[in-house]
Amino acid sequence: MPLKKLFTPYLALSRPMWVLFFVQVINRMGNFIAPFLTLLLTRQLGQSDAEAGLWITATMLSGTLGILASGKASDHWGRKPVLAAGMGISALLIGAGGFFPHNGAIVWIILAMSFFQGMVSPAIASTTSASTSASRSAR
Repeated sequence: MPLKKLFTPYLALSRPMWVLFFVQVINRMGNFIAPFLTLLLTRQLGQSDAEAGLWITATMLSGTLGILASGKASDHWGRKPVLAAGMGISALLIGAGGFFPHNGAIVWIILAMSFFQGMVSPAIASTTSASTSASRSAR
């Protein structure tokens, strides 16, 4: 199958769908922080593998709590404000983390960032669903 034919259906997507796609890509890039966190904890901060494993687990649990909180927050404030707040706050936390590269505070910043980053995924999914016309979602 030619490459052009493979991507042809995607060219017909609406602008909001493309925006949501790029928001999702940016948000998913933040998921790469866990492997780097492991290196930071063990090599820069001198923690043991067990301690680093606990922090990675706490980071993943924080993201899971963010996913759960996103549903309630989206019902209360709406999908788009939750999406914007989650991405904005996680971006601010990532930026703040740059000021603490060799300090234990970076772990807490990443833990908080993971929570707000987790809030983004359900908001994107529900916004995508709401943005898809009924005729196209039946496929």
